[in-house]
Amino acid sequence: MTALAADPVSAGTVYAASRASNVGVVKSTNGSDTWGGPPSLTNVLVTALAIADPSTIYAGTDADGVYKSTNAGSTWTKVSNGLPASTVKTIAVAQTAPPTIYAGTATGLFRTVDGGLNWVSVNSGLFDPNVNVIIVDPANPHVVLAGTDSVGVFRSTNDGSFWVPSNNGLESGDRIVTAMTTDFSAFYAAVGQSNASRVYRSNDGINWTPTTLATARVTALAADASARGSVYASTAGGSDAFVGKWDSTGKLVAFTYLGGYRDDSANAIALDASGNVYVAGQTSSTNFAVANAIQGAFAGGSDVGSDAFVTKLNSSLSTINYSTYLGGGGNDFARAIAVDSGGNAYVVGQTNSQDFAVTPSALMPVQPGLLDAFVAKITESNSLFYSVAARGGALSTSQGAGAAISVGYARIQPVAGSTTPSGLAIFGFRQNNVLVSEAAVPASPSIISGRIYAEVNGSVNTGIAIANPNSQDVTLNFYFTDAGGTNFGATSKVLPANTQFAAFLDQTPFNGKAPLFGTMTFTASLPVSVIALRGLTNERGEFLITTLPLTDLAVSVATDAILFPHFADGAGWTTQILLVNPTDAAMSGTIQFANLPSQQYSIPVRSAAKIATSGTAATVKTGSVRVTPSDASKTPAGVAVFSYKTAGVTVSEAGVPALRASNAFRLYAEAAGTPPQMRSIETGIAIANPSSNAITVNFELTSLSGVSTGLTGSATVPANGQTAMFLNQIQGFTTLTPPFQGVLRVSTTSAAGMTVVGLRGRYNERDDFLITTMQPTIESAAPVTVEQFFPHFADGGGYTTQFILFNGNTNQSSSGSLWFFTQSGQTFSLTQR
Repeated sequence: MTALAADPVSAGTVYAASRASNVGVVKSTNGSDTWGGPPSLTNVLVTALAIADPSTIYAGTDADGVYKSTNAGSTWTKVSNGLPASTVKTIAVAQTAPPTIYAGTATGLFRTVDGGLNWVSVNSGLFDPNVNVIIVDPANPHVVLAGTDSVGVFRSTNDGSFWVPSNNGLESGDRIVTAMTTDFSAFYAAVGQSNASRVYRSNDGINWTPTTLATARVTALAADASARGSVYASTAGGSDAFVGKWDSTGKLVAFTYLGGYRDDSANAIALDASGNVYVAGQTSSTNFAVANAIQGAFAGGSDVGSDAFVTKLNSSLSTINYSTYLGGGGNDFARAIAVDSGGNAYVVGQTNSQDFAVTPSALMPVQPGLLDAFVAKITESNSLFYSVAARGGALSTSQGAGAAISVGYARIQPVAGSTTPSGLAIFGFRQNNVLVSEAAVPASPSIISGRIYAEVNGSVNTGIAIANPNSQDVTLNFYFTDAGGTNFGATSKVLPANTQFAAFLDQTPFNGKAPLFGTMTFTASLPVSVIALRGLTNERGEFLITTLPLTDLAVSVATDAILFPHFADGAGWTTQILLVNPTDAAMSGTIQFANLPSQQYSIPVRSAAKIATSGTAATVKTGSVRVTPSDASKTPAGVAVFSYKTAGVTVSEAGVPALRASNAFRLYAEAAGTPPQMRSIETGIAIANPSSNAITVNFELTSLSGVSTGLTGSATVPANGQTAMFLNQIQGFTTLTPPFQGVLRVSTTSAAGMTVVGLRGRYNERDDFLITTMQPTIESAAPVTVEQFFPHFADGGGYTTQFILFNGNTNQSSSGSLWFFTQSGQTFSLTQR
């Protein structure tokens, strides 16, 4: 179908048309459930439709002018006096007296005020008479907007008699306006660049701002006038690469497309001794299929940029062994590929990206010219090579496609002479195809002994995962401490070399019986890597995950106050402060929630305490929490767990660890979609000021390639106060356009420093608001060069794990490999996307 028109008066009456001569114009009076009567106007190729009133319909054709029906589409009369023999692309009706009808053609714009008996040219001021779409301002029928095929939008305020450019805010260059609509409060225009489009919004038809939709060519836009802000877009994809296999007789035995929603091109192909197929080319698609990728995200920059790609397929073209982008912020093209006897792929091509990822031993690590050649060697293994620029990052996400759950652990191994990047593993869990929970766990070193908050009670459970990265077996000893400070339930376990295990505290080997409240302590004969997670089964049976901090018992315990940078209470929010005593002496002190009465705490030896807000207020209160030890008492460890409940169901929990002040932090930052739209993501940040004076906080934003976005901002945090905001609320960041992934630097010159925590807000497939803690790194921390660990990952059975690496505390680039292992210690090929 090439045209649709809905009667604005008669509900359910819809007309549809086609360029096919045997289809013509058809009509439905029940909202397109059925189409009644024989088609009319079948002798021409219909390309546009418009309704002037319930009886009067106009139809534009491919090369035969305009036809008019005065009996709701039963019969038609040609009304084309003054129109050229050109394709009528669009028709619009202005409810003036008499009605004004506009027809946009490939050779100009025309108008009639006598029902089509006579048409006159109205092209004065149009730089491009090839008009693709016309819309009339519903608030003023004398104001008309025209979208052209090369120079953008034009606007007329006098019924089309004169036109002026109306492109303020639209990207320069190729401005092909493919679709426009209005929802009575704003105008929308799809502006194309090659086979890509971006949709813009304007309140006045003059000044345009980009929306979040940047995709393939948009062919049509429609707005729901009954729900302002609801806009629908249809798209047509660009070209795809393909791979085909024929047998010796010429029969096609296998075929597959390779591509996304923009242009993709395969330029070279090679085979290994097993018949696996290697393909190299370039893509402009941000959703190109990636798996076990060296570079998991498109980095081509603009809507029409391109990255090189390399894909390895099995011999039947049915499975991707790996598929990766190769490129930076410019344009990158893979031109040829070869494979050696070991299955190593060698790729050559061109790049004008200054941030193309290079290995530490590269012959030419810096781009010498505007357009340079590149050579890349790709080795397939059970690891991902990473190369993280200064102030940059890298990320990859497991496929999560299998019905069974695969679990294991990962090792971050820097190359010799390189520092180790900071890291986060974000566990995502879906039930019934709905994301119900996320939890972020920072990469960690190995330790000898530790203590965690332990609770098993009704809907709450506590889990722990321990990885033994040593070449020798490790003996683990465990015991619980109850609320009164009494130890019980001592047990032990031998963890074989290079293996991992994960269990809840009510499972073997712990066998903790509900109700259980207190702590669990472990010691190990060799350093191990450990994480702890809190699980909550909510009111509709969904499993929510929260990260719990691990207290390293080998670290000396301080006596100063600590801050939790964020809590929330009221309007569905509650916060629990979970404190752990890492010593063999009782602890006591004061907890002060901002703007709430202070409370006393007392923690027996080796035990824990829980202090919760009431959550009864009708409005939400937020702020920081200060924990101040009593005189001669030491400082507890802890986490603030805040929960959000809506309609009687807990939909989100997140744990904010207690942090010490510093002058500069870095954290991973992301923006996708437009909250509160489904699947939208936005990073938030909470900052607490421990000082009795107001402080100024500065923000800098860099891309994953380490290149500055040019966006800087600042905020003032009052004395002993707190502020929390999302990225686009930071002064200086309001122009940030999703999608974005990068690194946020937060700094202050205050001598007292500040405490910071990142918060990832996400709306799931049913518009529940999920929140996840994104722990920052202290920039001044001494860089490390030894391996770090993700003690646990989960993939399949509803789980995915996203691995994020970034340079959190140095301005040096870093590179190395992220290795995956099964629980039994075997290297594991974790499929990435």
